[in-house]
Amino acid sequence: MTRTDHIKILWSMLRNHRVHFSICVLLTLGNSVILGGALSSVLPVMSSLFTSAGEASASGSGFFGKVLTMYNNFLPDTEYKQLISVSILFILMMINLTVQFIIVKVNSGLTAKLTCDCREQIYNKIQHMKLAAIQQHQRGMFVQLLITETRSVYAVFKQALSVIATFFNISIVVALIVLLSWKLSAVLLIGSILLVFINLYIVKHIKKLGKVALDLRTILMNRATESIWGLKQSKLMQSGSAISEKLNVASINSENTARRIAVKQGLQVFLSGNLTIGLILVIILCWYFSPVFSSGIPETAGILTYLILMSKLATYFGAFSKGYGTIFANIPAVVKVNEYLSGNFDQEEGGSYKPDTFLKDNINLRNIHFKYSADKPILSGVNLEIKKGAYIGIVGGSGGGKSTMLNLFTRIYDPDEGNILIDDKNIKEFSLSYLRSHIGMVSQDFFLFNTSIRNNLLLAKPLASEQDLWDSLGKAGLSDF
Repeated sequence: MTRTDHIKILWSMLRNHRVHFSICVLLTLGNSVILGGALSSVLPVMSSLFTSAGEASASGSGFFGKVLTMYNNFLPDTEYKQLISVSILFILMMINLTVQFIIVKVNSGLTAKLTCDCREQIYNKIQHMKLAAIQQHQRGMFVQLLITETRSVYAVFKQALSVIATFFNISIVVALIVLLSWKLSAVLLIGSILLVFINLYIVKHIKKLGKVALDLRTILMNRATESIWGLKQSKLMQSGSAISEKLNVASINSENTARRIAVKQGLQVFLSGNLTIGLILVIILCWYFSPVFSSGIPETAGILTYLILMSKLATYFGAFSKGYGTIFANIPAVVKVNEYLSGNFDQEEGGSYKPDTFLKDNINLRNIHFKYSADKPILSGVNLEIKKGAYIGIVGGSGGGKSTMLNLFTRIYDPDEGNILIDDKNIKEFSLSYLRSHIGMVSQDFFLFNTSIRNNLLLAKPLASEQDLWDSLGKAGLSDF
């Protein structure tokens, strides 16, 4: 998958937040322009501190020369001239930091909304999947998608916005450096090309490790889920040590891979920083020993300004490298989330039929066949008629299909062959919500949500009265509980 494919995936995931994203980018661009204004005032400040008035006025006709001339014309010729020029620089930097704080708030709002939207879309899709399709996946997969991998979506968009901001800042600083001395900037260009190749090489390895990390997180999530849900069985079989060992191995493998990614990212920053420092040293040597490179900029103030801009550039290169690496470490998880959201899994399909009276006469099962696996049929050719008002008892051994038959009535599962009819109407034509709201069912395996009994009851009937709740408790024998 190419970088263009990744960009298309990220753009499609923005969906209803593209305006918000565009505002984030525009704010970032505006702040970079403010930064450029602040950095443009560095040379005048340096000139006022290290250059005589005569040298400062002979500033040339270039961009920085015009800035120097503007400062000399704008600032009053007083003993506080140096203080005023420094104050202008600090005011611009404070404005830059203020806007940067605003950008952080706007960006964090976008990434939080995206993460929550992803979780909502994933859960909605899970809700509408057939139970048989869900059970084909390992237990921890959907929890991993909902929690862990959506955090990867957060990380990718957070770093993407940071990388965009850093790119704008790099562009501004590079432009100022070229305007100050295009000859020294030619040396910088050669080093920058080498820096780009090093980063691309390391990012390639980080991306591979990101895919491995995703697979290992899946294994770890499955091991953890099985260890907890199978605790009763492991106690009875006294297999706790073996299961704990498997969980520990999965944990070590996952964390070691995460550590390798962190080391690669650290190496990326280390090499970028040292290469930039080396470039600064080479530029100083070129300026000091070669008149070709030193001509055209003020002797002291010019090189100090150049070094200040280079130090800013080194910081931005380091941030850009780290952010770029983080994006590609998390992109496999984002691709997995996108594949699930855009995939065609077996979805529940209901009709629209909603009769005024749910059951008038009878329920019929006609030639029902059902199996959980190809080699293990549960129901084979079942025919049954149930009259309204009748009390039916179905007796059979464990695994004989009693619970399965009830699950077919509510369309938790659908039969492989045959039809279930209510008043001669196939239940597949009924609205799913209507059908399930008119069938009461107590399973042998039930699940209580982590809330009060009242709230558990209200999940089934949100508008239930107080009397309805107590009647339900009475029928279940829980009135005195």
